[in-house]
Amino acid sequence: MINNVQKVGSVASDTLRVTFGFIILAVAVSFISDSNQLEQLLSGQRLPFVSFLLSHLIIAAHLAGGVMLLFGFLTRIAAAMQLPILLGAFGFYMFGQVSAEEYTILQLSPVMLLAAFNIYVTGPGRWSVDNLIGYENVSESFSDGEDDFSGAGAVEVGPVPALGRKL
Repeated sequence: MINNVQKVGSVASDTLRVTFGFIILAVAVSFISDSNQLEQLLSGQRLPFVSFLLSHLIIAAHLAGGVMLLFGFLTRIAAAMQLPILLGAFGFYMFGQVSAEEYTILQLSPVMLLAAFNIYVTGPGRWSVDNLIGYENVSESFSDGEDDFSGAGAVEVGPVPALGRKL
């Protein structure tokens, strides 16, 4: 029973990660197609170069993070990259002098911030590249005892040269 709940939780975690990655990637493409929108949002800075630099950093972080989250590659790092950006967007949404109707993407910032934090805490999920390459061994918590190789006859394998971790 508990394993079934864990498996459903893993599917929900993977669905959240993929959906979040897709939305972040779509936001990056939206900002690329209309880069003036993001620069106008950030234009409250005293130096014009700062808004230009921040807009390009936000776009790059959303592009890289969106692809990484879609495939579950370095998931916690990708989610951590999104946290400062989403905190800033949440600040603009809650405390800024910008109308949320003008920038509809800001209305998603509270939900996206919670999703990024959830992904950062829970990790990549079972169906991810991280789990496939063994970066974060998620599948151990889903074994139902039948395929547990920790008993008699288990063979200890040395570290994998590319990953530097034991299998």
